[in-house]
Amino acid sequence: MVERNTVGAELTWSGVGVHTGQPCSVCVRPWRQGLALRIGPDRIPITPELACEDFRCTGLEANGVRIKTVEHLLAALNGLGVTDAEIEVEGPELPILDGSAYPYAEQIWDRGLEPLPSTDRPPAAPFSLIKSDSRINVAAGFGFLSVSINFENPAIGDQNLMLELTPERFMKEIAPARTFGFMEEAERLRAAGFAQGATLENTVVFSVDGPMGVLRFPDEPVRHKMLDLIGDLVLSGRSIYELDVGAERPGHAINTDAARRLFIGG
Repeated sequence: MVERNTVGAELTWSGVGVHTGQPCSVCVRPWRQGLALRIGPDRIPITPELACEDFRCTGLEANGVRIKTVEHLLAALNGLGVTDAEIEVEGPELPILDGSAYPYAEQIWDRGLEPLPSTDRPPAAPFSLIKSDSRINVAAGFGFLSVSINFENPAIGDQNLMLELTPERFMKEIAPARTFGFMEEAERLRAAGFAQGATLENTVVFSVDGPMGVLRFPDEPVRHKMLDLIGDLVLSGRSIYELDVGAERPGHAINTDAARRLFIGG
């Protein structure tokens, strides 16, 4: 049996989008029929079919509306065991807040969850995916995660993280990990119209000499990559707590491909 929960109350967050720099807000409401995106009068189930290619983030597109950077909120929901909720966004993107999932998770945690009837469904079939130099292995399980990354920047280099996820561990060890980037890319990205809302307050920026600020964890980049993976796999319709996942150099493209393979309605 798969445990199901919705949020205990209506929750809202406001801020700016990290890529667009535009004001935006998101509201999450209790709902009892999976995760759904509210667009006007329509509730649209969140599935891999909504995922769209976007620059360094996961986007959802439905009814002609595209919404960027959904992964941090989805990670907070998945990591805390929320399987059912309605999500409504104002603006082209979700607010970046402090660059992590923690502001989302903190409010969800504080307001509590409403348990729903459990679901009985077949366990996930195991599979492996390879995309360029990335690899993901997925099997039925209980939330055991392993992520490894490698960057040429010596301040990051090789990082590995393995843990058996629980909502408490997600709150303490994964949710606070912030998105990151590189100083040598900053000017080029802004000139191309990206990272318009990125600041040193919501993005960990690495130069060749190290991070431009204090890290929350010595291995914050790999923890954020695990956060993104947890968020992207929500698209599959399966809770992270019914999976075991190993990932090498994961990114949004291979994460959403894995969600498509896992999709319980497919």
